[in-house]
Amino acid sequence: SVVHADGVAQLPDENVAEAVQRLPGVSVERDQGEGRFVSVRGLGPDLNSVTINGTLVPAPESARRAVALDVLPSELVQSLSVIKTLTPDMDANSLGGTVDVQRLSAFDHKGLFYTGSTEASYDKNTRQTSPKFSGAASNRFSLGDGIDNFGVAAALSWQKRDFGSDNVETGGAWD
Repeated sequence: SVVHADGVAQLPDENVAEAVQRLPGVSVERDQGEGRFVSVRGLGPDLNSVTINGTLVPAPESARRAVALDVLPSELVQSLSVIKTLTPDMDANSLGGTVDVQRLSAFDHKGLFYTGSTEASYDKNTRQTSPKFSGAASNRFSLGDGIDNFGVAAALSWQKRDFGSDNVETGGAWD
C-alpha cells in the first residue's frame, strides 16, 4: 500500500503517522490526540519497523522498539509505503510490517519544483492560535556535460504548537 505526496497534500494530516493511517490495515497509537506510533495488521508498534529510503531507522527510546513518526512532517516526504509481507530481499526484523518513508529528491521532478503551505489551528483550552509553515524546493543542474546529473533538494517545516488537555492519570495503579 502506497500513498504519494499528492495524496498527502490533499488531507489535513499533521505528520507521517497520521498520513499512513489512511492505508488499509494500518492504525496509529495517539498521544495528546496526535498520531505517534504505527500499528500494522493489529500488531503493536514495537513489532513493526520503519525505514527511510530503505534504510532501517533505529528506535530512539531504550525501552521500546517502536519509532515515533510524529516528528516527521507529512509535507516533507515524497511517498509512504507499508509493506505487510516480507520478500526475500528484506530483513526479517518485523512481524507486522515495514513503513518505508521516501524523502523528497531533486530527481523526482523535472527542473525547478517548489511547494509551500501555511496553516493555523486554535486550541479552546489555551485560547491560543498555533501557526505552521512548511515548504520544499528542488532543482536539477548540469555540471557542463548537458545532462542534469546534479540535484539539490531542501525542505523546511516550522510549527509553534500551544495546546492544553484535560487529563487524568492513575500512575499505573488503582489502589
